[in-house]
Amino acid sequence: YGAWDSNGVWGVSPHTIVKAWFLSGAKDCQKFRVILHHLATTVCSGGSVNLNVNATVGSGVKSYSWSGPASFTATTTNPVLSNVSVSNSGTYTVTIEGNSGCTTTATVGITVSPIPTTTKAVEFCEGSTTTLAVTGFTNATYSWNTSATTSSISVSTAGAYTVNITEANGCKSVQVFNVTQNPKAATVVTGATAFCSDASTQLTINSGVTSGQTYLWTGPNGFSSTSQTVSITQEGTYTVKVITDKNCEATTTVAVTKNSVNATATSVSACAGSSITLGASGGTAYSWEGPNGFTSTDQNPVVSGASALSQGIYMVAVSANGCVATATTDVMVYAKPNFVPIVTNSECNNTTAINNGSIRIAGFNTGDKYDIVEASTYTGTKNFATATVIPTNGILMANIPNPTATKTYTIRVFNANGCFTDQVVRIQPVACDCGPQECVPITIQKSAR
Repeated sequence: YGAWDSNGVWGVSPHTIVKAWFLSGAKDCQKFRVILHHLATTVCSGGSVNLNVNATVGSGVKSYSWSGPASFTATTTNPVLSNVSVSNSGTYTVTIEGNSGCTTTATVGITVSPIPTTTKAVEFCEGSTTTLAVTGFTNATYSWNTSATTSSISVSTAGAYTVNITEANGCKSVQVFNVTQNPKAATVVTGATAFCSDASTQLTINSGVTSGQTYLWTGPNGFSSTSQTVSITQEGTYTVKVITDKNCEATTTVAVTKNSVNATATSVSACAGSSITLGASGGTAYSWEGPNGFTSTDQNPVVSGASALSQGIYMVAVSANGCVATATTDVMVYAKPNFVPIVTNSECNNTTAINNGSIRIAGFNTGDKYDIVEASTYTGTKNFATATVIPTNGILMANIPNPTATKTYTIRVFNANGCFTDQVVRIQPVACDCGPQECVPITIQKSAR
């Protein structure tokens, strides 16, 4: 597949080393023509070396004797060295003996390149993965120290990852990936996550990184900030992202609640002499203050014996979740109605009762109402709305028959403020008939003249 040139060298395909000798022996040896070639003087580790010799001897070739580095020997015409390494580099010699007894030698130099090792540095962020990929090879096989056999692998931990690459021609190389895992920033948010409706709260992101980090807060109503500490006035969910100088991101969210205290105090009115029951709601603790030095920590305290001194503004401080709100109620104390009962028993006409007994009252206020029951205490069910308006003459009962025994009545008078006063009156029986006649002895003595 070539031609001899003017220097006696046979021209062949590229990367082929050719040497030719034309020898004549002094003792009538036959002429030799020897061609020794190998496809390349430099081969890669793991590849093969094909040593080829072509010898033309007039009397024919009797034997071949090869020698070379790493104790190489062979007696074949075209020996092959497989999976060569650096130790196979050097000069290979073949000695050819013809049938006539004449010999000749030829040499070729072979250099075996060491397995090339390349190192790459790879960084990725904690909590993620990175892909290690070998490129630039066609029809190669791969053997990773993770036991993978693909051209790329995905890893999630730091360390040295080694891949042995074998090309289709047997050449080998090594790539080492030194993988560093950069830590993410910590995402610990400190600060109160609940605050009172009339206040605010401070939240701080503690990243654990001393420098180079950036922050991005987002929250309700378009809230955003790049500060480490933010002031929060709206409740809702807030997200903060921390980015390190290695571009590693960490994100956390925090829910912020706005506590509110809806303090209420019930409106109260009372009649003089009764009890005032105050009421509040919306909290877990209460503190009352009011007229005449009144204080209490009850939710629904009672003021006994209401009087004009008990009337006025009562304020309650309601506490819940660390927040305080106040409410007030204006307590009115109304006077009870006043009246004077007047009882008239039946009169007699000679020996007969006229049955004109009456019960009336005086000193009442216009618009007051009443109810009267025959009992020693009030047993009725009337109130101001259903009771009867007191007549202007104050007569509640008239023409009461003369009873045979004392009758007891309870008068209840109501005023427009819902207050009432009770008084007990009695109708007594009247005896009109004369008793049995009795004779009284009388002595008449005539005086002397």
